[in-house]
Amino acid sequence: MLPRLGSFIRVFAVAGPGLLILGGCSGQANDSPKLLALSASPATIEWVELEPASERTRFEHPAAEQIDTLGAEAMAVLSDASMSRETRQRRFREMLARELDIPLLARFMLGRYWKKATPEVRRAYEDAFAEYILARYASLLGGAREIQGFEVVGAKASGTGDVLVETRIRRGGADPITTVWRMRDRNGRFVVIDLVVEGLSMAQTQRQEFASTLRSNGGRVEDLTSVLKQKTT
Repeated sequence: MLPRLGSFIRVFAVAGPGLLILGGCSGQANDSPKLLALSASPATIEWVELEPASERTRFEHPAAEQIDTLGAEAMAVLSDASMSRETRQRRFREMLARELDIPLLARFMLGRYWKKATPEVRRAYEDAFAEYILARYASLLGGAREIQGFEVVGAKASGTGDVLVETRIRRGGADPITTVWRMRDRNGRFVVIDLVVEGLSMAQTQRQEFASTLRSNGGRVEDLTSVLKQKTT
């Protein structure tokens, strides 16, 4: 489990169709973990030590406010009984698409095979990747069926220019999950470049999975694209 990165928690909990309850409680920071950092070059990985959280609340940083807003919007949609399950899933993926830096993630996860691919192969891969990663992240976070509460715990600069925003997500019939959203400033707006779920970097995990697939098929990105389409379906 990752430690809390701040001292204030705001809870978005579903109390019934269309009803949200807001509350708060305090927490303490623990020892600092190591988290994966993606540099501006997608092929570069470095590990950084996080400093203990200060007493400043997450609302003092725009990246934390951004995720706080995402959580409120997501809970409002996912608790709306007037929408079909398919509509709620689609709206949730649209919210994630707004926050994720999908081009950066696509290049990073493809690794050294990106430079070897032709422009046409890259475009087909990026299209398939976008659909795959949105479905994958939505599923990891609980999706339209299971998210019942979204807590923003706090935020902390990583020392590399990125900001880490920690959340806890309550799901139906399962233990809450701790998620750290690694965010980077893009022309005045923060975008998500990695999700660290229960201490595991999704960007690094997917990169390793993609590399394994590519090694087994002789490095053909076209084959990986087909696999992503199949998994999304």
